[in-house]
Amino acid sequence: MRPSRDFRMNRDLLRMIFDRYPMFSNYRLTGSAGQFEDTDGDDLDFYFDADSSATLFDIGRLQEDLENIFSVDIDLISSNRELALFYEKNFAQFQGSDDYV
Repeated sequence: MRPSRDFRMNRDLLRMIFDRYPMFSNYRLTGSAGQFEDTDGDDLDFYFDADSSATLFDIGRLQEDLENIFSVDIDLISSNRELALFYEKNFAQFQGSDDYV
C-alpha cells in the first residue's frame, strides 16, 4: 500500500501519537507522500515544529511510534535547525543497531 494512503486512513491515530509529544506541534506530511506521488515502499517524511524542551530521545521515540504504526521508514524534520542537525549527526550512526536501546 502507498504510504500516503495509509497516512490518510490513520489520521486520527497519528493525531493521538503527536498528542503524546507536546513539545512537537504543527506537524505536516512532506516529500513524495505529502504530494501524493509516492509508490509502494516509499517512506513518510514529517516536518514539525519543536520547542526548546525537545530532546533527541523525544524524536527517537516519536520516530519509533510512527514506524510501528505505518510499517515504513519515517523521516522526521524539525524546524528547530540545531536539533535537526544534532539528530542527523548523532542518531543516524545507531540505526540498524540494538546498541542504542
